[in-house]
Amino acid sequence: MQKVIALVGLGESGLDARIRKGIHAYIRPHRPWRLIDGRQDRSLWARVEAAKIDGLITHLTSEDHLAQARSLGCPIVNLANVLSPLPAATVTNDDRQIGRLAADFFIDRKFAAYGMVTDSQRFRFDIERAEGFTERLAELDLNCSDFALSERDSSRSSTDHAKAERDALMRWLGQLPRPAAVFASRDRVGAHILEHCAAIGLSVPDTIAVIGVDDSEVICETCDPPLASVSPAAETLGFEAVKLLETLMDGQSPPQHAMRIRPQGVTSRLSADVFAIENAKLRTALRFIHQHATERISVADVVRHLGVDRRWLERHFARELQRTVFQEIQRVQVEQAKRFLASTDVPMSEVAQMAGFRDSTHMGVVFRRLLKVSPMGYRRADSRGHARLIGEEPLEPNADSPAGNAAP
Repeated sequence: MQKVIALVGLGESGLDARIRKGIHAYIRPHRPWRLIDGRQDRSLWARVEAAKIDGLITHLTSEDHLAQARSLGCPIVNLANVLSPLPAATVTNDDRQIGRLAADFFIDRKFAAYGMVTDSQRFRFDIERAEGFTERLAELDLNCSDFALSERDSSRSSTDHAKAERDALMRWLGQLPRPAAVFASRDRVGAHILEHCAAIGLSVPDTIAVIGVDDSEVICETCDPPLASVSPAAETLGFEAVKLLETLMDGQSPPQHAMRIRPQGVTSRLSADVFAIENAKLRTALRFIHQHATERISVADVVRHLGVDRRWLERHFARELQRTVFQEIQRVQVEQAKRFLASTDVPMSEVAQMAGFRDSTHMGVVFRRLLKVSPMGYRRADSRGHARLIGEEPLEPNADSPAGNAAP
């Protein structure tokens, strides 16, 4: 019998579009399910109720939405990290790891001053991203200045509120030590920061480097300069969500813990394409390596690009970075290979070529030396670990579900 699945509240672009792609990747090969799909509105809910659906995937963002979903009497998988406690059947981003990944990106570029801006709504995922960022910095005894965008007070006009917030954010940006690395909890917050930096003449990325979250091309590519962003593994999230939904529809009980999907990586763009190192030649060298390491460059290529003596370059690399130029090239190649291994199924030979290695054998030698694991071992471990179950938070009880799977 053909199952009927509803996707409610998933947008048609950005992160939701990639979640959809993961859902369809799971369904398309062998499951002739019928999908009811659309924005969350009254007409869609009427269609969903009339269709007598077998399962629902949605962003549960309010208690009213949760109650409405439960009234359908079918298994539900939640995608949103908003409600507390989380509904039992939840597959969502590992938002704390998103914050840690952003911190590591900046730490790797030798920043000493850090800032963070969170959205006015301060949803649970905003808070966890901020906590992950500051926790990672604290592990290295690094401090972080924070700024929270505020919701409009009902006593003030929207114009007055916008002006007051703009002035406050500009003051905060102007008081940050230079150069500073700023983490924005969402891409649209990052775009907001870039606009304010331009308004007060702060050079991005040389004075302020900015990273957002979600890797929305519509936002990131239209910013000036283009916004770097942490990219959630949205396709994996969609794939795991519908996979879980199928188990619930087959009568299995919901898991005891939420499933958190680790982020895919950082998409580096001009807003964060900088290294916080005083030596201009060294900054140029690092930028050249990060831009061209996948083209199988050598140390000689870096020396030639800078027009300096090789011994001078190696001496300064050792002093500032505690590694050689060659080690930095291979480190960047390995990071690129890790991303390809985690986010694609292309053969090892193609991964090696795209990451800048001579061949897959060479890549394997480097992986074993640096990571103590083969590229194939890394891919297998990542496929198992990309979706991780966490148990540090209480989940909503599901004992009232008659079959153990009727609702989250």
